[in-house]
Amino acid sequence: MGITVFIVPGLALAPAEWWPLRDRIGEFADVIVWERQATAIKAIVDEAVDRLKSVDGPIVLVGHSQGGLYVDAIARVITPSGMVLLDPVHPRNDRLWAELPAKLFRNSGSDIGMRMRTARFFTRLKLGGLFKSALLKNYQGHPAVDSIWQYVNRVEVYDNALAEYERNIPCDLDEFGPFPDIHVVNLVHDPGVLIGQFRLSAEDGQRVETLWSELLRDHPGTEVVEGAGHLIHIDRPDAVLHAVKRVCDLVG
Repeated sequence: MGITVFIVPGLALAPAEWWPLRDRIGEFADVIVWERQATAIKAIVDEAVDRLKSVDGPIVLVGHSQGGLYVDAIARVITPSGMVLLDPVHPRNDRLWAELPAKLFRNSGSDIGMRMRTARFFTRLKLGGLFKSALLKNYQGHPAVDSIWQYVNRVEVYDNALAEYERNIPCDLDEFGPFPDIHVVNLVHDPGVLIGQFRLSAEDGQRVETLWSELLRDHPGTEVVEGAGHLIHIDRPDAVLHAVKRVCDLVG
């Protein structure tokens, strides 16, 4: 029985982002890039568990951003063989809007709700094309850029993303049981890269990064990925591939 790598993308992020890595991971494991349908975390976990019922052999969970929150919950139900997190959302991510000044909360990119509502507004008016270059700036040269665009240009993507974030933050992961004793690699962004992307002052950048670090590095096995912003799998796919391979080698 081979290893299955189960990938859970972040909010409003296209599964097609993962296609190049899916193919490379597929050289040593079976791969599922999962597009969830539910929006409440309990239903999301149930949906994932049901999807994984037919899988024989070891399972390695991979979760990016909000997907990291979900694989944390899923792991407490199915006890996978290992897990790789990429800048995972913390169950108390509400600390960002509670502890940062409103302007800094918006300017730092931490205001996910505002970003989703803005994208939904323009997409609903069929004006998303005006922002196509901005929406796709992180995917230049990506082989699935057309599929990514088709995904992010759908109103329901932002409806679901907003519902997920508003329903699931904050949440109590202990309701799903204790976190299992498994090998975890937690890849987090390079502070200089992400702060630079939002052009924050040194003082504001340090304030935001201090809080981000507390939330992102809650798991053991944390590694900073040099040169990567929040889209670690896009900025540094080699680092993600290496992390997944390491975990698979340990459990295989």
